Amino acid sequence: MENEINDLRKSIEAFLNVCEQDRLLSKETLMSISASTILRKELIRYFETNQHRQFTTVLLDGFVKLRKEPDNEIGIEDLMLACYLLGQHNQVEDCLKIWEVKEVDFDSYCGVDIQLMMFAGVDKTIAFLESQTSELAQRALKYVKDCDKAGDFTELDTYFNEEPWWL
Repeated sequence: MENEINDLRKSIEAFLNVCEQDRLLSKETLMSISASTILRKELIRYFETNQHRQFTTVLLDGFVKLRKEPDNEIGIEDLMLACYLLGQHNQVEDCLKIWEVKEVDFDSYCGVDIQLMMFAGVDKTIAFLESQTSELAQRALKYVKDCDKAGDFTELDTYFNEEPWWL
């Protein structure tokens, strides 16, 4: 098991090196991440202590691009993984990038957890969205406020401190 984890870490570091050089990830790399639950879990563990925002945005952009292709090989769980990894950087402005992912298609709108937008906290996220004037931000703000009123964010600590259900 320890050898397997070391191999996964080496794969992650290889992904990071390619990402730094090319600013993109190949479809093959994206699909290998999509297909491996063990690799997905290790990515989450890795990024808990190793920040690499560029990789997470490239991963998210790559998954979204594949999601929009006619054969639509990328599932909601893949989008949620990339959103989760991006959110671990706690940059409130990333809530809009995550909202864009929610709006990719009907299934992503229904399937991507709104809680993923709240890494920086509910109040900070709402304040940020209120400071934005774009239509995108206003749609997100309305949705977030409705979810807040409905109590969707009352257990964020549990949501972010347990292994994600979608792994």
